[in-house]
Amino acid sequence: MIQFPKPDVEQYFQTYRISHFAVSADEKRLFMDSNLNGQPNIWAMDLPGGYPYPLTYLNQSSQFIKADPQGRHLLTAFDRDGDENYHLYALPPEGGVPLPVVSAEPNDRCYFSELSEDGQRLYYVTSAGNPNYLNSRRIDLETGEDELLYSGEEVTSSLFAVSPDEKSFVILKMYSNTYQTAHLYRNNEEMEILPASERHSQVSDLIFADDNRLLFITNDDSAYAYVAEYRIDTREFRILCRIEGEDVEFIRWHQASETLYFWTLTGPENRMYVLGKNADEPRRIDMPLDTIEQVNVTKAGNVYILGRGAIQPHNIYRKIAGSESWEPLTANRVTGLDPSDLVYPDVIRYNSYDGLEIEALLFKAKPEQANGYTVFWPHGGPQASEAKFFGPCSR
Repeated sequence: MIQFPKPDVEQYFQTYRISHFAVSADEKRLFMDSNLNGQPNIWAMDLPGGYPYPLTYLNQSSQFIKADPQGRHLLTAFDRDGDENYHLYALPPEGGVPLPVVSAEPNDRCYFSELSEDGQRLYYVTSAGNPNYLNSRRIDLETGEDELLYSGEEVTSSLFAVSPDEKSFVILKMYSNTYQTAHLYRNNEEMEILPASERHSQVSDLIFADDNRLLFITNDDSAYAYVAEYRIDTREFRILCRIEGEDVEFIRWHQASETLYFWTLTGPENRMYVLGKNADEPRRIDMPLDTIEQVNVTKAGNVYILGRGAIQPHNIYRKIAGSESWEPLTANRVTGLDPSDLVYPDVIRYNSYDGLEIEALLFKAKPEQANGYTVFWPHGGPQASEAKFFGPCSR
């Protein structure tokens, strides 16, 4: 009988990264930024069950992927060797050489904001002409007409969301990581979405549910972030839903069923909830991942999630509307190791020297591997912290 040696530490580092993804309008193709060939590139898979194939060979990280609603191209952005000076490009459906869609100098930075429902108008933010505070613009991808919508002044500002009828847009003013204000512009009129106060609060995600209603995440006057609603016609703000002791991190709206999907962060893990039409309380949905990095709800009501688990590297899953189960679309795994070889952590809490309770993850070595030593890895917020996601160093 052949006896294999114990897995070498090098094996724990042989996993692939999936940074972000997009799905075609007909949900027959999945696009993702990954280092499957050892370098960051954009890859595609035919659904269901297709094998990944490359669309780029630049070996450069992309900032986002947006599929044209009619399948004519992909929109994306690349920087150069990590300089974070992203420029906007279009790719043919089958990939190839990226084509610039916005003129930019080497040191300019461009950020994607929104694409119109017909795929013709691209909304974006650029540092060109306003490197400190940024400008928000709209370009017609057919005619090339480029229009200034908002010029930042005194504070860094960016285009956050655009209404379906393209008559309203929201500008986010970013004073710091923990203080932002959101401003709605319609018919040359400005409206403040949050009630006026002296409080410093955050607005971390915002979407138009329709042309008259905004849904967004804020922690205004609260220890934890929640979902709020703002109606343009009445200028009314109200709290839509909150989960006690959990921070809402992502929201998505399914127009046809009038259903709100949202994901919270509680301690070292994410949770998923659904608030249906006329429902009094949100319903929790089990997930195959512990931490979530990107979510997408399609017009058909199908839910896609990208994230990691405590014993699982980056993977993408899909939940078909009406189904209670998740389907794995990718099969990223730790080379040469079975999930049973890995340790799922315990969540523990202990008091610091001043009585402050601190939460931590405890990875207990399997008895046959234990050597009597404990590695202590301090790393925490408020801007980032350890969570239940696979990392080779904790193994």
